[in-house]
Amino acid sequence: MKKTLLTLACTLLTAGSATAQVCENFAGAYFSKMSDNGRFLVEDNQGDIRVYDRETKKVYEYLIGESENNLYTPGFGNAITNDGYLVGSDNQGCLIFYQDQILRTIEEPTGVGSTMNALHAISTDGSRLAGGLAPDGASFGDEGTMGYPAIWNIAEDGTYKCVKLDYPKKDMLGLDPQRVTPYDMSGDGKVVIGEVVDNSGMNPYPIVWFEQEDGSWKWEILAENLWWDSEKTAALPPYPVEPTEPDATKYMSEEDVEKYNAAVAEYNQAVADAMAGLIGWDELPENPESNKASYISDEAKNKEYVDALVQYESDNADYWTKVEEFQALADEATTGASMSYNNLFISKNGKYFAANYERADPNADPWDMWAASLVSPMLIDLSSPERTVTIGDDNNHLTSCVTDNGMLICNSPAQSYDSRCAYVLRPGEKKAVSLYDYFKAEKADAAVKFLDENYRFDVTKVEYDEDFNEITSVVKDSLVTGSAFCTSDGKKFAGFMY
Repeated sequence: MKKTLLTLACTLLTAGSATAQVCENFAGAYFSKMSDNGRFLVEDNQGDIRVYDRETKKVYEYLIGESENNLYTPGFGNAITNDGYLVGSDNQGCLIFYQDQILRTIEEPTGVGSTMNALHAISTDGSRLAGGLAPDGASFGDEGTMGYPAIWNIAEDGTYKCVKLDYPKKDMLGLDPQRVTPYDMSGDGKVVIGEVVDNSGMNPYPIVWFEQEDGSWKWEILAENLWWDSEKTAALPPYPVEPTEPDATKYMSEEDVEKYNAAVAEYNQAVADAMAGLIGWDELPENPESNKASYISDEAKNKEYVDALVQYESDNADYWTKVEEFQALADEATTGASMSYNNLFISKNGKYFAANYERADPNADPWDMWAASLVSPMLIDLSSPERTVTIGDDNNHLTSCVTDNGMLICNSPAQSYDSRCAYVLRPGEKKAVSLYDYFKAEKADAAVKFLDENYRFDVTKVEYDEDFNEITSVVKDSLVTGSAFCTSDGKKFAGFMY
């Protein structure tokens, strides 16, 4: 059962002046976004969205209602403007939420019949949006690239016109990426960041698009050496081509096809009857799928099909051998590291890309399929020609935002909300300090007092011995700050906890 939510909205108007610090509690809310002026707070709760206007005290609700097939989702990046325009999506496509309105004024040239079109970021002035489009009819698990990048520019009539962005058509192994999705955008809308998810779906890595002086866009993969060895990936052979099993019905006469289809229908009905307990499983007839050749009446066609099937089985065995060989080479060419999924941010000034560097824990139990990964905060300086990468020393900290001077906010533990606390990684440093210690160092006395008075708990710690017996202990007076994020100037903080 979910515990009562307690949300911290701690606003530091001037970090060094206690008289200018305002701290508020919002019980029962889950804030995942905040406008850069700190006025609007966004709650995303299992398909419902609420926007809190801290100035007027109004709450704008966008609820699922009776239709659970239409879930509202805010964008993952800089998704809300200082005047309260929020971008996001539902199962029908891209949306803008504003006060009591839900606006569908966004051109969507593809994605008909798909639920994967989405907006994730909006520029400071609201003139540009960024997000992803899907091919018509696309759904999760389809072959090929299921999502690709786009931006939208506002037109004179107030609608948004789509511009499809170029993107790498192949992943690092030369295969179709599953998707290439923009998740965030700089305040001026001229730098867009996102992730490429490789063909396997297991390895997201960073991509950035820069708008050029002539209005065109240029993409760039970031920190390649963290994810793969470029020389080895370039030397990979083409991925093997999977053979196609021969279609038995192409060798059948019309009468053969009728008999075969009738046998399939009879078998499927028998399976349904067995599942319903009407007959025993031992009473099932032979599955026609297991002996299609027996339904081909023409002897010459029958032999032709059998020969084709034998050749297919040989080709298929050879195919899987080549797949194993390719995968062995691919494992040597890649590092096994990746970004954390859907968790990347850009500073409002467009200078810094923040995400996480995730890799396997070399000390984990090799038989533990749930072993946690090492998750470290990662900062990429987009303003430096070499795209300097800084990886924090902490191995269990999930990044939540980046300020205009390159300061990271991250939260630990990375893969659990239980007793999570917020940390700050200052520019130029590699070891994060707790949010509490950061406030103390910044002489944010009101915020320190606020945390001391509201966020100290007796926390029950649960551990297990080697026989899986539960061992509990209580840690008294524990400071738990929850998950936090902040505005681009590093002066206004918000967060939530379970």
